[in-house]
Amino acid sequence: TLSEQQSQLIKTTLKELSKAGISKSKQSGCIKTISDAVSFSRNAKAASGGEAAALENAATCCAQSGREDLAEDISHCSLKIFAPSGNSANVGAAHTLDNLAGLSFKKGSCDEAIGFLNQALDIEKNYSFKGPSDTGLLLNHLAQCYARAGKYAESEKIMNRAIFTDREKMGDDSLAVAEDHYNLGVTHYLKGDKAKA
Repeated sequence: TLSEQQSQLIKTTLKELSKAGISKSKQSGCIKTISDAVSFSRNAKAASGGEAAALENAATCCAQSGREDLAEDISHCSLKIFAPSGNSANVGAAHTLDNLAGLSFKKGSCDEAIGFLNQALDIEKNYSFKGPSDTGLLLNHLAQCYARAGKYAESEKIMNRAIFTDREKMGDDSLAVAEDHYNLGVTHYLKGDKAKA
């Protein structure tokens, strides 16, 4: 059951969404997705990742329409509904934290993005043995944040962990490993080592 505070947060988010400059089709899609997610969480004893994913899709819709502020509010809302009391240890929450990190990165808040990604990696550590893991992707994103912050040694170290993780999971010839190498090259380039890049 949603707390009064959570219910109020959803109502405020829906109100803001209705005023947002988003195309009619996308706006109604966002509202329906949020309503469905709230309805599911009210009717279910334990929310599954599906409802959290539905709410995160609404946030993605807003971000793609240029409303990053609203996307951020919806993602925070998703964490409050599906991971109450700070207990965010589920894969859906890790995905939401990754998206929040992306929004923070986009607005130049590297420290905030790094915090979100470290939380997501802690969750992945506990859940990766139960199924597919996004650890390599999260490490890749974390390394990019450190590179943007000018912490190139840390970025290189983390990107090498991403390469190792993705090689183990998907093999040497995977696109994920190629992307890891590309981003490692960008890190070398940013720190001025063009030959290594």
